[in-house]
Amino acid sequence: MKFKVHYLGLLLTIFLISCSNTKKEANGKISELDNEGASQEKKNTTAISDSASIIKKLQGKWKESEYPFRMANFKNTTVKFIEEGTNTEPIFREFKISKSCPFDVNNLKNAQSEDIFLVMMEAKSCEILKVSNTTLTLSGFNVSNGHDYKIVYSKME
Repeated sequence: MKFKVHYLGLLLTIFLISCSNTKKEANGKISELDNEGASQEKKNTTAISDSASIIKKLQGKWKESEYPFRMANFKNTTVKFIEEGTNTEPIFREFKISKSCPFDVNNLKNAQSEDIFLVMMEAKSCEILKVSNTTLTLSGFNVSNGHDYKIVYSKME
């Protein structure tokens, strides 16, 4: 009988120790998951704030430096591209700023991982975007002539 009590006590002790270690491991894994979630949330917040600051820089009217009859007018999250000699009246269209192009396009052959894209939702098109306080550059690859293109605009206002 004495042997059974000691044996039972030993089993109970081993059981309690193993449960305690499992609990520590589980808490460690939950903590790691929390850290990963916080890191992803920080990346998403940074991307949103970067997008908002870019949209803020884009606001207003821009005129192409080399061809003064091509303009872009940004208002909130819409843009109107104005060009001489087009058949249809230009209208404001929705755009987004993104770190990747969500559409299958063939004009981004030379895009780099750090590039930012102007995404035209309705047209399902993307162009590489660079913007400062006074200069806006849209670029990509022209599949018709097989060369890169770069359209440089200057701030009008």
